Amino acid sequence: KGQPLLSGTANHSLLDQSGSIEVALAEYIFSNITPLSSLLGNLPIEAELLAGKVAGEAGISWLKTSESAWDVEGPISLSIEDLGGFYNGVFFVDLNTDLRAIIGAGTTLRSSEKLSATVAKLDVGLPLENIQWQYQFNTGLGEITVDGLHTELLGGSASIPEFSYQAQRDENFLTLVLGNLELSTIASLAEYPGVYVDGLISGYLPIAIGSDKITIEKGLIGALNPGGTIRYTPANPIPSTN
Repeated sequence: KGQPLLSGTANHSLLDQSGSIEVALAEYIFSNITPLSSLLGNLPIEAELLAGKVAGEAGISWLKTSESAWDVEGPISLSIEDLGGFYNGVFFVDLNTDLRAIIGAGTTLRSSEKLSATVAKLDVGLPLENIQWQYQFNTGLGEITVDGLHTELLGGSASIPEFSYQAQRDENFLTLVLGNLELSTIASLAEYPGVYVDGLISGYLPIAIGSDKITIEKGLIGALNPGGTIRYTPANPIPSTN
């Protein structure tokens, strides 16, 4: 609403059926007044962007190589700063990344280098804070690779050292490493009156992601020395010698 969006220049040669285009996406600021839906109208998914800003540019060239085939290539960059909103009930705050990619054969898109990203807070039913990771992707292979993902969780931390997801696989595997989770914080989520728990736990969970299910097998979680305490005080205790 009043903010300029795209600008650019293009040229095409009828002689050799080649051309190029330079496009710039001017910085756009999302807010309650200028959300994503104000640009796109009714979105086909449950999503909205309500904070942050984006800007980008692209330089694409093309050449007709046969009667029905075109060779298209060129770099694309998108700067994302402090983006906030929700997607399918998952809320996020302050997403930051500089996305750099290359359009290649078949108009596939692949990252031109290993990229970094951070999110201040992500609510997936459990609050995840200070998330950071590195990633690469290739739409032609249906692949995304994540390295060094780390987040604060339940008073401790969770991390995924490395994870490669490919859409054509029947299952994709990753290992979730848990460190120093606070049992008192975990127990508070259940809201059992009269239950008191303290102590720390750590461990790892091997996770298999299938097309319709997630499976965890042969994980290991244990209490850290010197252990902890579990205590229950009933609201109306019955006198007993036990």
